[in-house]
Amino acid sequence: MNAFSVIGVLDMVYIPGIIAALLQLAYGTKYRRFPRWLDLWMKSRKQLGLIALILAGMHGCMSTLYWSPEYKSRLYQKSSITVANVSLVEYKKMFAQGEAFLSLGVLALTSLCILGVTSLPTVLNRMSWREWNFVQSGLGYFALLCALLHFTIFAYDGLPEWKAKHFFYPTVLVVIIGYITLLLRLVLLTPCLANKVGEIRAGWERKNNAVV
Repeated sequence: MNAFSVIGVLDMVYIPGIIAALLQLAYGTKYRRFPRWLDLWMKSRKQLGLIALILAGMHGCMSTLYWSPEYKSRLYQKSSITVANVSLVEYKKMFAQGEAFLSLGVLALTSLCILGVTSLPTVLNRMSWREWNFVQSGLGYFALLCALLHFTIFAYDGLPEWKAKHFFYPTVLVVIIGYITLLLRLVLLTPCLANKVGEIRAGWERKNNAVV
């Protein structure tokens, strides 16, 4: 459950930024106030990010404690030897699926650790705005992507057997929401929208736009 909790909390960290950018495009100004609920949500992103880091650390520790072929046998190559009607199963190296699954999990956790370190006041005060933006936005979305792929690669071989109801489980919905968040982020990174958002945040206002 921790893995899905991490993805769900990361969704909550980056969704408000997407909504804020869309509202600014709709308003045509950065001076109009966001709705109160969005303003409070934006201000709580740091705390949510730290919660995601704690949950990811717990998930990593618990996975390390029980990780073995007996628990995750489908990720390992195996062969059987039969001697006197007794079959012995020998586990070998992991499949590429298992190696990719673990590597993406490590990348996600490492990225979250870097985000946690850069949120410390002593580190934050030494960073420029450009450095802070790269770490908190670019590396943050990278962590979300790695976490989503971490789940997807682990579960993809069972997807053909899923029924429609499986896609409405809370643990799966957070993954779907995460992919939608990344898709919207990519849309906002297209030059036509990214340039307009940048102009608005630099002080540009749409003509005849009243500040409320």
